Amino acid sequence: MKILPVGSRFCPTDLGLVRLYLRNKVERNQSSFITTMDIHQDYPWLLPHVNNPLFNNNEWYYFVPLTERGGKILSVHRKVAARGGSEGGTWRSNDGKKEIKDGHMQKGDGLRAVFHVPQESAWKACQDRLTEDGVFSSQE
Repeated sequence: MKILPVGSRFCPTDLGLVRLYLRNKVERNQSSFITTMDIHQDYPWLLPHVNNPLFNNNEWYYFVPLTERGGKILSVHRKVAARGGSEGGTWRSNDGKKEIKDGHMQKGDGLRAVFHVPQESAWKACQDRLTEDGVFSSQE
């Protein structure tokens, strides 16, 4: 494992996540140190979060697999099934989509969500994705 300088942290911008990490995952299936996990499989506090010294405390980065719904475009399933006597939960968007641009070119979009179970919790998620066609446009 590579030794990093003391105090190193992973603090990418949305554009950095889309341009470098997500693009490499989609086009080359390379993920460096960001792992793939379906964060919608269980309550966020019960997931097996990775311990990465680059991440800030209580902050994680994952590639989340998309699911096919009715033969249509792949999407994220945001509902977490009920467990035991609980009602389950849902990731809900709290501010709509935000364009991720590099200059005047849109490279992707971002969505911010809060986990509700059945009321709002302190768990928040930021979902960034490439443009709708799934192709990273490198035209400048």
